[in-house]
Amino acid sequence: MRKYVCIQDASTAARSRSIGKLGEEIAEVVLKLNGFTNIRNLNATKHNYQYADVYAEKDGKRFVISVKTRNKYTASEKLNAFYNLVVGGDLAFARFAEKSENAEAAWIAISLEDETFDAYFGLLSSLHNVRSIPMRPRDTNEYFCLAQASPHGKDPLDFKNSYKTQNPLSVVAQNENILGGILVFTGTRVPVKTLFDYLKANHPLDDFLDDFPTVAGSQAQQVLETAFLHLSKVNYEPQI
Repeated sequence: MRKYVCIQDASTAARSRSIGKLGEEIAEVVLKLNGFTNIRNLNATKHNYQYADVYAEKDGKRFVISVKTRNKYTASEKLNAFYNLVVGGDLAFARFAEKSENAEAAWIAISLEDETFDAYFGLLSSLHNVRSIPMRPRDTNEYFCLAQASPHGKDPLDFKNSYKTQNPLSVVAQNENILGGILVFTGTRVPVKTLFDYLKANHPLDDFLDDFPTVAGSQAQQVLETAFLHLSKVNYEPQI
């Protein structure tokens, strides 16, 4: 049975266009519509609250909830099958949030399409130490569905990743006043190394772009193309 939820109104239309803000916006609405109470955005009281984004209660239980919002399909039109939940596999932040709020760590996975979204809720413990949320149909069928095929009322250009090529010199920058001078994506505080850390951990490019919405898809694409071109010019010794 589908659950339809419309979140668009005059106030939400004026909010941030970032996919992270959109996810938090959706989460608060669908939690309320599914009987959760005392809902509060933890990032509103502490910028970038570690692990958790939203606090809520239901049936006498308290939850600190990490909201993960992704495009349902990648740029190559493949299903985005896993939503990275704990960056680097470190659960310490989740345990800290649990202790700070005297609550149980949970998650909400929000899957975006051009006009609609699906939202699912689960406990961190239900993932059995897996650091990402599986989002294949056989997985989502087992989750508590907060909303399905519900209109979000947003322009898909606001959250879809772009991959247009840019000048390689314009997409990265170094400034000793930003993170001690390490290489970052221009206009952000996101280290370029973080992109390669994600790829090394077998996370798709879309995961990185969704977790760091200040980085444009075109910036990441240009960095990867530049790295490839550099490697292609290296003279390697033949392997015997």
